[in-house]
Amino acid sequence: MKRRAGYAFDVARVAVVACVLAGSSPQLAALGHGAIALGQISVKGEATLNGVDAIGGASVFSGDRVTTRKGATASVSMKDGDELVLGELTSVEVVDAQGEIAVPLGGGQLEYISGPELPIVVRAGGTEIVPQGRGGVYAVALQGDTLRVTAHKGSAKLESVNGRVQIAEGKTLVATIEKLQQGDGKSGESGSNTGRSKGRVVEYVITAAGVAGGAGLALALVRANSGCAVSPSNVGDCASPH
Repeated sequence: MKRRAGYAFDVARVAVVACVLAGSSPQLAALGHGAIALGQISVKGEATLNGVDAIGGASVFSGDRVTTRKGATASVSMKDGDELVLGELTSVEVVDAQGEIAVPLGGGQLEYISGPELPIVVRAGGTEIVPQGRGGVYAVALQGDTLRVTAHKGSAKLESVNGRVQIAEGKTLVATIEKLQQGDGKSGESGSNTGRSKGRVVEYVITAAGVAGGAGLALALVRANSGCAVSPSNVGDCASPH
């Protein structure tokens, strides 16, 4: 009887310790999103990781959400050379999506380097910004139904249900987009949706980068561990910290 009571006590104690750990470290509880860390976060100002105040150096796993507050920036330095920098009042997820890093942008602005291994594909308003080649530097801003995409280095394609738009290096696309509701019959001219996109481009214009304001970020991309500042001119010159 005493042995059974002692066993029951040990089980209860383990359960209590687990609950305390989960409650005191919500970020630890969020590790179930992905088994392998995609990178590390650095923060200037106030930002959250899965709703908890983000701490510089914390690991970012697939499915994690990073959100910046007013006046803040945050960067995620990834193992395969990808770099992601969020401007203020920006919210994204970071997802390992079978051969690419998918970054659903809920709103705000970001800059990123699409590394040599896994390309970063930003999903914004039901459209996708797909880099063409490796090592490109891009800026994306989503405000309401207005999407701005600047290709600082390399080119990209904006994919939507009604087609693809090429964004050449040094150009900025400004588009009005409409996110389609599930079951909406609208589609491209061919009568079928383009890939996974669920947004329609209502209208767009392409100008030289800077003429239309681009994404208006003016952020330096900095590797969290090495402190190497990355610009469109020296991308690829910094050695990976991993």
